[in-house]
Amino acid sequence: MSSSTGRRFVVVVVVLAGLASACGIPVSGEVQYLAQDDRQELLQGTTSTTLPPATGGSTTIDIGLFFIGPDDKLERVIRQYPEAPKVNEVLADLEAGPLPAEIDQFEDLGTLQSLLPAGLSPVLGSRDEERGVQQVIVNPEAELRERLEEDLVTGRLIVSQIVCTILEVGLTNVTGVEIYDGEEAIPLSDTAAQPIIGPAMLEDFDNCTTGTQERQLLEEADADTETTESS
Repeated sequence: MSSSTGRRFVVVVVVLAGLASACGIPVSGEVQYLAQDDRQELLQGTTSTTLPPATGGSTTIDIGLFFIGPDDKLERVIRQYPEAPKVNEVLADLEAGPLPAEIDQFEDLGTLQSLLPAGLSPVLGSRDEERGVQQVIVNPEAELRERLEEDLVTGRLIVSQIVCTILEVGLTNVTGVEIYDGEEAIPLSDTAAQPIIGPAMLEDFDNCTTGTQERQLLEEADADTETTESS
């Protein structure tokens, strides 16, 4: 090895060692392997939650957002996001409401809208993987707690949008959602306007069944009845 090549090699090693130290990787004379979780923290950071990448080399991933459609029923629309979008971006889109093209899909039936109050600004809080609970933090100035107390029907629809969208994105080990506007969780009610004990889960909102799915089931039942009567 020439002297100039040797000097370049030493500089590269020093720079890489400096970068490793800055990232919190122990530097020594031996190769040190990091656990999978530690590697993920180095690559992604620990302060924002991202969704798992799409498979098959795709550069986008489909995510369902839940809005309110005809007859105050949940409706699910599909948005495309980058492979690993931040969930807080998905929540911001939920608050912003459906896109014109999404509204057009329901034009013949009625409307499609988001009932999340302006300024609610929902974002992910901490996650308790032992309980399977994801916290969602909302802006207390939006007075969601007061809205839920004053109007159980509208409140239930707002909560169902948040809960169903969060559980739709498939966060690791998350089966329930709690909503906070301060130090204590906001009391929530289910589809039947009954208090939810503990975190809100899929079954509290009829497994997030949409109005479109209900209409399809009714059409299939009617078709089966007509077939039976004609046979």
